[in-house]
This record gives sequence, C-alpha cells and structure tokens, in this order.
Amino acid sequence: MNDFVLEQRVSTVETNLTRLERKMDIYGKDSHEHLTRLEDWLIQYSMKTQGFIEESQRWRQSMEESRLKSEQEMRDLRQIVTENQQRTEQGFKELRQNMAESQERLAESQEKNDIGFKELRQNMAESQEKNDIGFKELRQKIADSRKELGQISHRLGTVVEDLVAPSLPRILRETISCPNEEVLINVRVRRRHPIEKGKVLEIDAIADCGHYVLFNETKSQFTPEKVKAFLEKLAKVREYFPEYQSHQIMGCIASLYLDQSLIKYAGRQGLLALASGEYLMTCQNVAGFQWKNF
Repeated sequence: MNDFVLEQRVSTVETNLTRLERKMDIYGKDSHEHLTRLEDWLIQYSMKTQGFIEESQRWRQSMEESRLKSEQEMRDLRQIVTENQQRTEQGFKELRQNMAESQERLAESQEKNDIGFKELRQNMAESQEKNDIGFKELRQKIADSRKELGQISHRLGTVVEDLVAPSLPRILRETISCPNEEVLINVRVRRRHPIEKGKVLEIDAIADCGHYVLFNETKSQFTPEKVKAFLEKLAKVREYFPEYQSHQIMGCIASLYLDQSLIKYAGRQGLLALASGEYLMTCQNVAGFQWKNF
C-alpha cells in the first residue's frame, strides 16, 4: 500500500473519528436530557405512586373502621333483637296469663249475670204484676176521682142556687133598702135576642126589686178577664130584656172567695162583689161604694 492511500485512509479515519466524537457529544447531551427527563418522570411517578399508596392505606383503614363499626352495630342489633324477643316472649306469656285470668273472671261474671238476669226477670215479673194491680187500682181511683169531680162540679154549678140566690134579697135590702118580700129571684136565666134569634144571653141569677134589677155572675174562681167579660154582658142586657129598659140595672159578681185586689177592681167598675162571710154571701165592697147603673 502506498503512502497516499494510507494517508487518505488515515484522513478518512480521522474525519470519521471527528464525526463520531461530535455524534457522541450530541448523543451524550441527548442522553443526559433523556436521563434527566426520565429521572424527573420517575420522581413524579414515585410521588404519585406514594400518594396512591397513602390513599389506598387510608381507604383500607377507613374500610377497616367501617367493618369494625358494622360488626359492632351488628352485635348491638343482635343484642337488641335478643332483648326484644325476650320482652316479646315475656309479654306473650303475661298476655296468655291475663287472658286466662280474664276468661276465668268472664266465666264468673257470666255466671253472676245469669243469676242476676234470672233475679231481674223474676223481679220484673213481680213488678209487672204489682204494676198491673197498681194501675188497676189507679184507674179505679181515677174513675172515682172523676166521679167525685163530677159531683163537685155539679155542686159548684148549683152554688148560685144554694148560696147566692137566697142571699140576694138580703143584699138588695142592705144596698138599696129593698123590702125582702118584694124581691123576685130567677136563676139560670137563658134569654134569646128579640131580633137576632141565633144569639142567647145566659145570666146566673136575676133579682128584681121594684125599679131595681140585679144581674149576678157566679164563678168558682174570678179573674180580671172574667170580670171584663161580665161587664160586656151587662152592656147588652137591655137588648135581651126590653122589659127592663126603664129600670136601674145593677151588677154583681159572686164566689166563695174573692181576692182583695179583685174586689177593689170590681168596685172601681161599679160592681158588687159577693163572697162567703158571716151570713153566707156577704157584700165585700169597701165603705162608701157606689153601685153603677148599667
């Protein structure tokens, strides 16, 4: 091999070596950068991995705590269920005992009720029998009472004949100095209207003494309303008794008893007020009474 060729080869080798050195420098720099990047990535990866590990450890710890808590809750729940079951069993036991006692008391009460209802039915039967007898006696007493009331009513209806009418001559004699032998008494007088034949006027008693005529109204009990009704009747007597047109007409009310207020009221209306007294029917008007000519 000649020197020229050798020099060329040496020059080529040197050139290649120079290139190789430059490439090595470039590769060294790139490798450094890559290694630096790789190291940074490894550091970041390690940090993230460590975070994951710590998070995983915390999760495991939380899960363990939850498991322990759940186990404790399950134990507590089983304890509660056991206690509730025991109380329920005790309650059912007491309930069965109470039901047995209640049935026993119910049987006793039923027996007592049967006896009581039997006695009640017997008492009701006896009471019904007594009531029937009592109602029978009551109906008889009512019938007797009605009979007595009828008799009393009949006797009250004849008061004007039994008490009032015989006293009128004396009343007239004391009031207007009418001689007793001149008094004409009529009781239960019914007079039909001379024109209107459908109308009738009833007067309990009429005492005729000369120029005076006394019209009497007798009631078992007088009220101001009944006095007013009698005054209205007196206002019509001349229509029904035309024979008394020229007479002086007097009015009087009579009863076994008259209240003082009613006597005063009748006196203000010009009516004589007669009630039972020393001589059977006695004039009850106050001193100075002036009778009215109706």
